[in-house]
Amino acid sequence: MAPNASARGVTEFVKGAIEFVRYAELAHKAYASEAPGQAVTHLSVCRQIFENIAKAAKSTHVRIGGSLADIERAVVAREHVERVIRRIKEYGDGSLGYLPSFEMISHPKFMPHDQAGWWLVNGWANQ
Repeated sequence: MAPNASARGVTEFVKGAIEFVRYAELAHKAYASEAPGQAVTHLSVCRQIFENIAKAAKSTHVRIGGSLADIERAVVAREHVERVIRRIKEYGDGSLGYLPSFEMISHPKFMPHDQAGWWLVNGWANQ
């Protein structure tokens, strides 16, 4: 419960962040148990979480001048969740000849067929 209107956005963000972590962990466990459909189901909820965070950030901006960057961060986070869902649907069945770990498939630099994750090893990949 927020003590006033100024703190409402922070409360919504914290609530959403905790929910996201919980659903992401459920998705990770489902994916590791070779249940990509369940993983997608858990991650699907996260899209709404980030929409709610974006709405709270917009409302905060209008009411008290909150950060416009927070709105964009929530939009980017939602887009990444959608990207991970798409990846799990495409590659979560082992169609690459191996099953990428959840950490790899959810990483922004995931590249299909890069089993070793060379971007983790080679510093030049970050340039």
